Formats: sequence, C-alpha cells, structure tokens
Amino acid sequence: LGIPEDRFVAANLNRPFKLEPRIFETWMGFLRRTAGVETLFWMFRWPEALAAEANLRRSAGAEVSKRVVFTDLLPLEMRIQGKGVADLFLDSPEYNAHGTATEVLSGGVPVLTLPLGKAHASRVASSVVLGLGMGQLVARTYSDYQDMAVRL
Repeated sequence: LGIPEDRFVAANLNRPFKLEPRIFETWMGFLRRTAGVETLFWMFRWPEALAAEANLRRSAGAEVSKRVVFTDLLPLEMRIQGKGVADLFLDSPEYNAHGTATEVLSGGVPVLTLPLGKAHASRVASSVVLGLGMGQLVARTYSDYQDMAVRL
C-alpha cells in the first residue's frame, strides 16, 4: 500500500460523495493537532473522482497535505485485511460508512462516528458501533468528534 507502518494512520475510505467540507476541515484540524506524532490520514483514490485528490490537498494546505495519503482501491481479496492497516477509521457524519464500517471493524480497526443527519444513512455506522458495545466511539458534535480522535 505504501503506507509507513511506524505512523499512526487515521483513515476515511468512503466514496467522495459522502464527504462534505465541514468534516474534511475537522479531519485536517485533527492532523494539525497531532503533528507531533506524525499522524497520517489515508483515503482512497476513487476512479470516478480523480479531481478530488487535488481539491482536498489544496484545501488542507501545504503542511498538512503532506500527511494525507491517497492509495488506489484495494483488490477484492484484500478488502478487509488491507483496511486493517489503519489505526482509526474516521467516519463521515452526513452519510456514514455502511459496508466500509463493517469491513474496517472486521479488520480490527475502531470506527469513530458522528451521526448528525435525520436520514438513516447518517446513522448506520453509529448503529453498528453501538451494537458492538462501543458507544464511546459515537461523538455528538464536530468538536467532540475531533477531540475524541485526538485522544484515540
């Protein structure tokens, strides 16, 4: 994958349409706050959204964008094991991870989620996490979410 094993790796491997500017800024704030531990943020390079990488890097700023890692999608046989490279999965609040959350959890990676919307799609990951007895990984506000990510 090309991701250094000696770094803390936070990830969001959702499709780009699930991301909105406020959560991206929250993730970049997390990276700024964890600069001393050289945290990386891992995302997939989705074929249908190749321009997203350049846009996200530009939004992150020069210093922080050096710690954002994009990789190609994993081959089918590596979907669960490969996602286990992450140390923490940072979910998107308006449209939560669905299958990705279960794959990441199956790979042994905790999922930090923030269920904000009224639609079912914004509560899927929190339902999975709560069902596993991991309620401490469900944030209530963007600020709470970022603080929890820093602590983890």
